[in-house]
Amino acid sequence: YAFYNCNSLISIIIPNPVISICDLAFYKCSNLTSITIPDSVTSIGIHAFDNCKSLTSITIPNSVTSIGNSAFYNCTNLRLITIPNSVTSIWEFAFKNCSSLRSITIPNSVIYIGYYAFENCKNLTSITISKQFKLDINNIFRGVELSIVEIIYT
Repeated sequence: YAFYNCNSLISIIIPNPVISICDLAFYKCSNLTSITIPDSVTSIGIHAFDNCKSLTSITIPNSVTSIGNSAFYNCTNLRLITIPNSVTSIWEFAFKNCSSLRSITIPNSVIYIGYYAFENCKNLTSITISKQFKLDINNIFRGVELSIVEIIYT
């Protein structure tokens, strides 16, 4: 709860010694538009950016290996997310209700994607994902009209 409900927070640069963005760190920071995450961070915790409705893009550094449960839940203006090859797990509901997200590339380094990780990302038009998740795609992307989405299996 480090910055819980801090609506005056618009931009933040996390300093280099930080190794984890803990659970609920920026929960309900509804005016947060910009965040810089250093290469020292290895994990993004549960609900870390939940309800950061003004956040439009985020680059996750190559040091991050895990994106926690509901980490970006309800980031309704999030249009661009870069998931690096270092990430091995994307937990349940991680990007649920990110309704502005247009495309997503999930690198082959990811070995676990929780159910409903991209639920209700209704504006997705392109998904690049490993063949290993082909059977689970309806659960991972529940609420997405997959028949009109270009899905590229790698």
